[in-house]
Amino acid sequence: MSEYYLAENNEQTGPFTIEQLKKGEIAPETLVWKEGLADWTEARNVKELQDLFKTTPPPLPPSNTEKNTPTTKPKTKGVAEKLTEQKRKTVAAKEVKLSGKILIYSLLIGIASYPIFAFKGFKAISLKNQYEELRFSSSRQLEDVKRSIVDLIPEDEKWDSQGYFWSVDIPAGSISGSGTREWNYDRILYWYGRKITGAIGYSIGVMIAAFLILFIGRYLFLGGKKGVNWVSENSKEKA
Repeated sequence: MSEYYLAENNEQTGPFTIEQLKKGEIAPETLVWKEGLADWTEARNVKELQDLFKTTPPPLPPSNTEKNTPTTKPKTKGVAEKLTEQKRKTVAAKEVKLSGKILIYSLLIGIASYPIFAFKGFKAISLKNQYEELRFSSSRQLEDVKRSIVDLIPEDEKWDSQGYFWSVDIPAGSISGSGTREWNYDRILYWYGRKITGAIGYSIGVMIAAFLILFIGRYLFLGGKKGVNWVSENSKEKA
């Protein structure tokens, strides 16, 4: 498809496709040039563009009331200005669409991170159900469940001097590595069961961080002078 350059107000603009020139309402006397033309030529003399200037009926004459009403001639936009405005709208629409995609991707990342943060919470609920069924028995299965409950606690917290997970407060230093301990299994299950709701906050944080990284990275690494930057710079040049 041919692309045309326009000469208007001693300025060269383009290239533009025929479809873009249709939307820009090019004038028949506008000088145009494309590859294959020896020199600038009026648009009406180019065969490909002659369909743009088909004769249309003149506007209806004004009524008597309108004749007596003073009017001011509206300022018309040049072809280049119309096409530039059209480009700005197209780029802005693409930016809105891209921002929507980034928001969706960020939401999916946040949702995907939730099971990671809530893993111990789901495990605590499963163990709680097993513990409730076996707590008054003396089976080996109960001992395995208790061991799994204690394993929810990270190793560096199992000998916490405050003894939060112990049934009885024991002074710091009174328990050795090989001493006996009585764990408060209900308290452990309650504490780690809350991670199901606490994980929501972490997932929201991940979603916000992902959105900022994707949105800012779009301009730092992929955008260059495209998108909103292009619109801003072209607006300044036209002003």
